[in-house]
Amino acid sequence: YTGECLVYDLEAMLEASERLQIETLIQATLQAFMGRMDSNNCLRCWGVAERYEREELGTLAFKLALKNFPRLPREALVELTELQLQTLLGSDGLVVTREEDAYETLMAWAHRRAPDAIPASLLKTIRYPAMDKAYMRESVHVEALMRTTDAMEALARSFQDVLWQEIKTGRQCFYVHDWAPTPSGWISPHGSTKAIHFSI
Repeated sequence: YTGECLVYDLEAMLEASERLQIETLIQATLQAFMGRMDSNNCLRCWGVAERYEREELGTLAFKLALKNFPRLPREALVELTELQLQTLLGSDGLVVTREEDAYETLMAWAHRRAPDAIPASLLKTIRYPAMDKAYMRESVHVEALMRTTDAMEALARSFQDVLWQEIKTGRQCFYVHDWAPTPSGWISPHGSTKAIHFSI
């Protein structure tokens, strides 16, 4: 007996070792998970870590997901739980070059998991003022899921927070249209494309 084995299904091995409470095998399996982890499987590893309450594995998987967000498989993202997605999108450590990427991930998840209404906890994770004004007009304003009361409140609060930050700091930032949320969608209260400046 060599004390070695060749394992192809790490999750099955972890489940078996947890049931049998063989700590050396548990640790060896966790090390194998961490050694093989990349952007393609880190979300799965995160789920495994949460299922078996393995903090070290979960922390590593989460950090890798934050760092490689644009490369995470869409099919894995839409399978996240509501709490997992909230934790991921709401993290200050999330690496995105465009806030639109985070929004599109939320929309893909919502159309798959919450087709009637996006949970308010998830709507609050998106930094709407950081989006391009044309994208807001052509994508966000026309999205049916963004016309619910919770969505309108999240959008309004997001821009409100930015304005308050500008008042406190006196800094100016990017240029967006002065659109206002209404039950039927987004309209310009002035009937024009009046613009205001925001800071983040």
